[in-house]
Amino acid sequence: KKSLRRSIKSIAAISFGFSLSAIYFIPMIFERKFVPLEWMTEVRWGDYRKNFLFMDHDSFGKNLDLIAVLLTLCVTISLILIYHKGKKSDYNLNIEQLSFFSWLFLFSILISTAISMFIWEVVPGLSTIQSPWRWLTVSTLSTSVLVAFTVETISLRDIRINRFSRIFASFFHAVLLTNLYLSSAYMMASEPIKNDDLEWILKRGGDVIEYRPIWLSDKKKDFSKEKGGHIAFKEGTGRLEIRSWKSDFRVFEVDTELPSTVRVSTFYYPGWAASINGREIPISIEKDSGAMLLHLPGGRHDVLLEFRDTPLRRTAKWISIISLIISLTSLAMARFKKSS
Repeated sequence: KKSLRRSIKSIAAISFGFSLSAIYFIPMIFERKFVPLEWMTEVRWGDYRKNFLFMDHDSFGKNLDLIAVLLTLCVTISLILIYHKGKKSDYNLNIEQLSFFSWLFLFSILISTAISMFIWEVVPGLSTIQSPWRWLTVSTLSTSVLVAFTVETISLRDIRINRFSRIFASFFHAVLLTNLYLSSAYMMASEPIKNDDLEWILKRGGDVIEYRPIWLSDKKKDFSKEKGGHIAFKEGTGRLEIRSWKSDFRVFEVDTELPSTVRVSTFYYPGWAASINGREIPISIEKDSGAMLLHLPGGRHDVLLEFRDTPLRRTAKWISIISLIISLTSLAMARFKKSS
């Protein structure tokens, strides 16, 4: 019964964690159909077969290899300390959670290495993660939980009176500090982009490919270099004048005698909305390029293009906001109850 209660609490905690991150996960899952993730694997650094840990890497990859080794040392030392404490005393360990995060760590490390190649080849969609070393995120999470178990289990008194605990605790802190230093040092470092990578980005599309929508037929064509700039007439003639051009908000003026079609050199994606003189109009998608087309009546018009939240994204935001409010309220109530 006690084990069942712990399992229910664990499932509830995981579910609550997903609700907190709904702002990210819900659009990621339900808007997957708008982006051809398979294209990512065609990018040079998006091929999972070349991005396992402990391969022939540049400085970035070698840094990740070392971080993986240090995380493994942290977990190993944590488990040794916890086992030693549990063996010498009647300390009540949460074996279920300890086992879960230990196995989770082991799995995340193994799937980050070339040993798991057959899994990446068999499991559908796994290759779209691009880089197996991204599983280090899960390894870091598991390590954090196991370190928390260690801190809760080993007291300062144990470290003072027990030589074994003292040695391992010192080594444990040294590994943690080294890992923190390596992570922060690499993030603060500035490395120039290699010439071949720069050429790939500028001339052949590079990693921009992974952000292109499914209605773009030629993924390697550079549509940004087509004549016309940000806006141009696809059908009809007249005057176009840009008043504001931001990433999520564009305003321009159109003045024509006859109905016309204006091409906006931005990929359409759900969330874009267009209006003229305050009245919303539909947006068409240009064949092959995926650019937005606006069909406008004759005359002078102020055209507004705005990227808004879709109902799906709005719902995801509210789920995260409500979950955050609940968690903060629960923490405040628990603290108040404890103090009173």
